[in-house]
Amino acid sequence: MEEVESAVVVGDVFIDLVTRVAMVPAAGSGVWGTPLVATGGGCGGNMAAALAHLGVPTQFLTVVGDDEYGHLAVAQLEEAGVDTSTIVVDPEAASGTVVILLDDNNERTIIPCALGAAYGRLTEESVDALLASPPRHILLTGVALGADPTGQSYLHLARNVPTGTTLYFDPNLRQPPETLTPELAERFRELSRRADVVMAGANEIVALGLERREGQIFIQKLGDQGCVMTDTSGSVSRFAARAVPVVDSTGAGDAFAAGFVAAKARGHDDESAAYYATIAGALAVQSLGARVTTTWEHITGYSERGSS
Repeated sequence: MEEVESAVVVGDVFIDLVTRVAMVPAAGSGVWGTPLVATGGGCGGNMAAALAHLGVPTQFLTVVGDDEYGHLAVAQLEEAGVDTSTIVVDPEAASGTVVILLDDNNERTIIPCALGAAYGRLTEESVDALLASPPRHILLTGVALGADPTGQSYLHLARNVPTGTTLYFDPNLRQPPETLTPELAERFRELSRRADVVMAGANEIVALGLERREGQIFIQKLGDQGCVMTDTSGSVSRFAARAVPVVDSTGAGDAFAAGFVAAKARGHDDESAAYYATIAGALAVQSLGARVTTTWEHITGYSERGSS
């Protein structure tokens, strides 16, 4: 049996509440929608579920509330095969949700109901407990970087990653760049500098002023144009995206990150990991929703066939 190293995802988790509407209503008006469907969401949750489906022993470090949505989030992750023993349940905070209006063209209007939610209450003590028995791979998403104490805990994690553990960072910037405070922008840059592998969208790189440091793997994600990777030696490689029918691009970047980490957990080199990551992203856009159930066999089978 193939040996696969363990991973921990550190990040946010939400419950997406999705309704279909004919159109997004103008202010002061209304529109009929279908009954809400509750599905797993949040970049961290998506990455953890994707890694588990890809056969990687995966733990997830986050905080949820002791409420209906928190319990549902944990149950859905467990169903995906994620080890949820590291998830902190905070009875004093509500779990975050995201209301999604999906119109007839499959365009999404997204309303995160997350200000002050539980995902922003991760403590340094929880990080220290994780690092006491460090995994081989840690994948960190920056969505909650501006929500303290979580943001401070992310920095604490990056500053104390032990030797032998690879830190992957996906900024997942989820706010207009012009609303970033200088302090928050510097947090993103510090995490980027400290990570062994950075996977960021082209717009994020520009908005945050991210730069590759010497000895770092730096991947620029280009959506339907694939990605460009600069490896530890400074060599640059481009990986083309697959031409596939796009049903929903939500969560494709999360699937890409999971695909890269899953390949590294199996011992593949950096170029192979980037190659498999592009396939993971391509498979993700062919189904509706942020959570994907792609397996490693799907990725390798797609690679061998050259199509879905």
